[in-house]
Amino acid sequence: MSVNKRPISSFQELETAADDSDEIHFKLNGQQWLLVDDGNPLTPASKTLINCDLPEEQQFFANTEEFLTCQIAGQSLADCWPQMSEVAVWSVQFDSLEEFVQAIKDGCDIQFSLAGRQYSLGQSSERKVYRQLTWRLEKGGQMKVEKFADLKQLLAFEIAGQSLGKQWSAMKNVDYG
Repeated sequence: MSVNKRPISSFQELETAADDSDEIHFKLNGQQWLLVDDGNPLTPASKTLINCDLPEEQQFFANTEEFLTCQIAGQSLADCWPQMSEVAVWSVQFDSLEEFVQAIKDGCDIQFSLAGRQYSLGQSSERKVYRQLTWRLEKGGQMKVEKFADLKQLLAFEIAGQSLGKQWSAMKNVDYG
């Protein structure tokens, strides 16, 4: 896995980055903060703001708009901007197809974004299913589940016209464990 860091220099840039970034790190009043994009279509809250110095201090947001209108220590996020420092987007990606395949073979649950949609690749409770891929449909917000009998079938599954095995480098918001 590799982590790329890109500084954010304006509140407008923060607004855009909050919509499509894995993690946003910043310091505010001497404390380290982290905005995490859940990347998991199975959970209702898609973003979590964590005070890294006081981990029990968290806020959960269903979407970017909720985050952008949140309050920290009684101030709106926009009002906090001038006091924020070290604001940066952190992007996590697989370094190789082999690394992606190894995470699958290790039985990891993997969340990622691809082609503008969030996916969750995980184990299935069904004995004959190797892994299953879950995502939310745009219309109606219903969940879609695709089940795979083996690794070869999984890597051949097409998203946006290309097999998953060829798109490992295009995955964003990668999180696994």
